[in-house]
Amino acid sequence: MTRWMLAAIVSAAVMSTACGDSGKADATAALGAVQGSFDAVKAEAATYVPEQEDAVADALARVTYTLETGDYDRVRHDAAGLWPMIAAMEQAVIVRKTELTGSWAALSTSVPGALPTIQARVETLSKAKVLPAAVSKDTLAGASAELGAINDAWTDAADAFKRGNLVDAVRKGQRVQAQASQVMTSLGMSLPESFK
Repeated sequence: MTRWMLAAIVSAAVMSTACGDSGKADATAALGAVQGSFDAVKAEAATYVPEQEDAVADALARVTYTLETGDYDRVRHDAAGLWPMIAAMEQAVIVRKTELTGSWAALSTSVPGALPTIQARVETLSKAKVLPAAVSKDTLAGASAELGAINDAWTDAADAFKRGNLVDAVRKGQRVQAQASQVMTSLGMSLPESFK
């Protein structure tokens, strides 16, 4: 082997290594950018759109594995494909938060207004000498006991909202509304439009 041939082989090896290092750096940077964008929103996404958050997390894990195998072109390609997924996830979070905010606004108007009405109905029936045909003494007693639990449950829902937990607040608020509806029906009361 001549000196020139040896130099050519060494030069080619150096260039190959340099290109490989550059490819790895580019792939690592591409994956890091996507990971950073995901990390910035994953907490909210896990709360409001957990299925989409799981899907993006799984896709990121696959790209990370691909990086470890050294397929840098594939990493850059797949990392680029994650941007639309993250953008869609961010938009879904916004939509879900808007929906929950609207649901809570409706609940926080209807439920607190209904509870005093139920209380007044219970007090009126408790003083009545004769109960309506559809309301028995046991029904009235049950409604009275249930009302206390409903009030406590609503306080719990409101506290969840104050803590910024919209998902929990709406879930608990809807449960309270359903319980209040059952009590109102058992007492022969008409349900407000917001309860229907």
